[in-house]
Amino acid sequence: MIGFKAKKYFIIDPQQVFAGEIVTHVIHPDDIVLKEIDHGISIVLKQGLQIIRYLKNLTEKHDYELVFNSQLAEEEQMNLLSCLNTACKLKSHEEFPKVTAMTVKDNIAYKNVDIKNPMIITNKDHGIWIAGYSLDSYGDDAAAELLDALSKLLEIKEFERQNSLVMVNNPAIAKITEKKGWRTLGRSFLPLKDILKDVLESLEAEGNQEKGKVALDSNVPGAYSQNFNSIGEGLPNLAAKEEENIKDVVNEKENSLPS
Repeated sequence: MIGFKAKKYFIIDPQQVFAGEIVTHVIHPDDIVLKEIDHGISIVLKQGLQIIRYLKNLTEKHDYELVFNSQLAEEEQMNLLSCLNTACKLKSHEEFPKVTAMTVKDNIAYKNVDIKNPMIITNKDHGIWIAGYSLDSYGDDAAAELLDALSKLLEIKEFERQNSLVMVNNPAIAKITEKKGWRTLGRSFLPLKDILKDVLESLEAEGNQEKGKVALDSNVPGAYSQNFNSIGEGLPNLAAKEEENIKDVVNEKENSLPS
């Protein structure tokens, strides 16, 4: 259907992305304090303010929906969201972007529920849809199972996977997710802030190309334009860009070694 917009999701593991790190020194203006442990000791999300801005740009301007993909319990994820929300309001007077869905591992609430057939819950008071389970595989296979569970929860068909972006930090898992048709990010040594910047620049480039095509077609009698069916058709090859970034980082490290 011309003009139909498929759902797009930005899928991340909050435990990897938003866990933060313990610092005892002066905090950078762009850092977000998630929790104060003691006087002068805090858990901080490095460059958190810019990360949040990029995420809001991704969700508000480019219509992506944020999804948590992890093996954490619901309470753990909600506590993390609460910390992020509080930190954002204190730092920038804005809320953390809305989370649409999450996978939840809980051996009590979802006892004997296999991840291959997760319990689907869409009526929680907080509004976040849940794919709940307690039984899953070990190792890299678990990552693929989590994405399959999200596909069932959000009714993502196989041909729609390229519309979404999956953030991983493991090359082996990246190969698995790509093989299953997901557009995968995070294989480089770059921090999340820089990866998000690259994504947004690519999306902006895609948008400019599409606007140019619309303007061109409007001047051609009988011509018409239609929306891309998939982000993969218009979005530049982010994987190739990440490979270039990996080479740049490796070269910088080699050049910095003492001679």
